[in-house]
Amino acid sequence: MVTNPALLTLAHHHGRRDLYAVVRKNLAATLYVIEPNGEVESVHSRRQDQTVLRYLPEFWLQYRELAIRDGDGRFAAVAALLEERGAGQTFGETPPGDRLAEVLDRPELARKLPQVVESPTDFEHHDESCVLVRVRRGDATASIFGGTDFPDVHAISSGLSTNPTFFKMRKGSAILDSLRLAPQFFSLGHFRAENLERTDGGWRLTAEVRGAYHQPLPPQHRRRDGLYPLTNDGRFWSAMDFPHRPKEYRTLRTEVVVKEAADGSWTLDVELAGSEVPFALELCFRRGGTLTGDGLESVTDSPDTYQLIRGEATYTVGDDHITFGPGNGKGGKQPPVVDAGERYSWMSGSLTPDGVRVLITGRSPLTYRLNLR
Repeated sequence: MVTNPALLTLAHHHGRRDLYAVVRKNLAATLYVIEPNGEVESVHSRRQDQTVLRYLPEFWLQYRELAIRDGDGRFAAVAALLEERGAGQTFGETPPGDRLAEVLDRPELARKLPQVVESPTDFEHHDESCVLVRVRRGDATASIFGGTDFPDVHAISSGLSTNPTFFKMRKGSAILDSLRLAPQFFSLGHFRAENLERTDGGWRLTAEVRGAYHQPLPPQHRRRDGLYPLTNDGRFWSAMDFPHRPKEYRTLRTEVVVKEAADGSWTLDVELAGSEVPFALELCFRRGGTLTGDGLESVTDSPDTYQLIRGEATYTVGDDHITFGPGNGKGGKQPPVVDAGERYSWMSGSLTPDGVRVLITGRSPLTYRLNLR
């Protein structure tokens, strides 16, 4: 959206022909994050658009230019598809009129496209640079994401990848926009994977976090005036001289193994160990469908939010549907609460995704299998 046009401008007007290779590599990577309906996966973005929809027509003239320049049939296929879909599709931030202005300014963009080579529609692709796995089987796609920057910097900021969504899938018009896991552990917030690795028949995401109980200050560090320095314990600030306090740590280890079955269904084996805490799996579906299931209960004071207590539920859009479950009970020890962490709650912020949400709750230590088909 920003980098490619900037690089192409430098290439056009300042003789930096070497920059075409960078744009070419970027567009080739984008081929694997294109959704059948013209959206582009952005969960791995380090921009502020990591939680919003992006659209393929925003890259239209980039694909057209590189297709013509390189004779690349893959890029030509994208450009031809967008032209076939016409002005009725969503163009995102840049309206079609701006594209026309570009062509008027640079008529070579309107040259005939090279021979089309159909884009891949059946693949499993691991982009190690952003720790993203993309799977496509015709009109069904899935994303497995383990590349957030949060485990490294323990901060949420513009320029960082911090989206806690670690799995997404769609079957035609039935779209699971987000699957997240939120333990209530020292208000540290959502599970964000520290790595993504290939395992037997699937992909493993893991993380380990710890929180401390602070003990009394040793006598040599106590002050009669009580004026202790303002320090940070990793979660919050307080005038408690945290560095000199003995600490008693608690640990929570999380592992999620994601596997695709031959029939296109998915299993996610979730294991939490090390501490006893409640948690919620949060499934968020794109609005526009119907949610059914005998084990569903509405969550009080949370619009469009349900808890799956038992059995399976189905989200249906037209002729397409995603069936998921099973439910995992309910009760005071596993409340239907998504704990986004102190970084959000203290500032009255929100990580709640827009859509129809279903919570499956439990309490660690626990191993749970989520089925999606």
